Amino acid sequence: MQKYIFIIGGLVAFLLLFGALGSLSDENSDLDPKKWKPSFSKNSTRAYGSYTVYERMKDLFPESKVAISKKTISEYVLNTYYNDLYAEQQSSLDVSYAYIFINSSFLPGNEDIEQLTAFINHGNDVFIAAQELGTSFQEKYNINTSYEVSLQKDTLTRYFADSTLANGKKYRLRPDDFDVYFSTFDTTKALVLAKNTDGKPILIKFETDNGGDLYVCSHPLLFTNYHLLKTSKDGAAVGASVFSHLPQSSRIIWDEYYKVDNLARIAEGQSEIMRFIKSEPSLYTAFWMVIITAILYTIFEMKRRQRIIPAIAAPQNSTLAFTETIGRLYFQSQDHKNIAEKKIRYFLEYIRNKYYMRTQELDKEFCDLLAHKSGVETAKINELFTWIMAIRNRDAIKEDDLLALSNRMDDFYTLAK
Repeated sequence: MQKYIFIIGGLVAFLLLFGALGSLSDENSDLDPKKWKPSFSKNSTRAYGSYTVYERMKDLFPESKVAISKKTISEYVLNTYYNDLYAEQQSSLDVSYAYIFINSSFLPGNEDIEQLTAFINHGNDVFIAAQELGTSFQEKYNINTSYEVSLQKDTLTRYFADSTLANGKKYRLRPDDFDVYFSTFDTTKALVLAKNTDGKPILIKFETDNGGDLYVCSHPLLFTNYHLLKTSKDGAAVGASVFSHLPQSSRIIWDEYYKVDNLARIAEGQSEIMRFIKSEPSLYTAFWMVIITAILYTIFEMKRRQRIIPAIAAPQNSTLAFTETIGRLYFQSQDHKNIAEKKIRYFLEYIRNKYYMRTQELDKEFCDLLAHKSGVETAKINELFTWIMAIRNRDAIKEDDLLALSNRMDDFYTLAK
């Protein structure tokens, strides 16, 4: 039965590995829908990831530092931003920030919108690129988007016209990327920065009295890898043109919390590490290979450790048996004096090793010092050494004398500390 378990386990592992490798080959294909799924993440090198534009931030803002935010707007502004602002004020620094959001949708709650407004009122800038804007944001800034369907999408030539540049420079781009535009907004507070071919605004700027500005773009796909690298030579120029409106000395805050993949991970309760592993095909394949290898190793390790272990007899204390034999030999020969001498030598050796005392002179001073070190009463020690001196001075002793000496030594061993 055990043999069949190993065979079945091996087959299951082979099928899992085969399926993972097949999935890898599909995801590397241009036909794989995952490759074209928008993520807008700074780590994503897929067509609609934002790896390229994030890396170009260092070129677009050479004097700035780029910070990553994986928190909600409220959490970042109330904790990180105000702490940094306080530290800069203590150092007498006057620094402004630019908070950048690029995603298919921008749907923060009321508290986040309030903190975002406070952030702008501190003289900072906010850039939002999203096709869908949340209700709280639309009501706060009186802005709405609309979607225009073109039946001749594949044949029409579309342009991105930056009205703030000289002669209203136009950039040719992919035709189906300019369907979303701003249908209504407060024209007394907002300035149109760019339009599509039909003259519909797709990038607007809200100015405030405190120096901070809000930029809103209705086409987040303009800032993805595909448009910056593959659509045309104007792709990179569009990104540079849009971000040129932000102050070049601003410290950049790049949002990663409101990305599509991150919000999906939060909704599913999935860890960020596992989400990242699943997003990278090669890493996901390697992950499964490690799991399968660990399972196979465990199975074979269990098999090896289940062998019968032979019983090993405990070692005998031969020293104790030898001592008992020698003791019986001396006792049977009735040589009590010899036994007593050996016990005395052992006892004095014990005192030398434990209390570090000389045993050449066994006088009153020696007995008092031994009593102090051992904690045994002086009277008992004097009695013990009286017996030792008496036995040493005799040529022969009786069995009772040997027992008396032995009992007094045993008392000392018991009472000594």
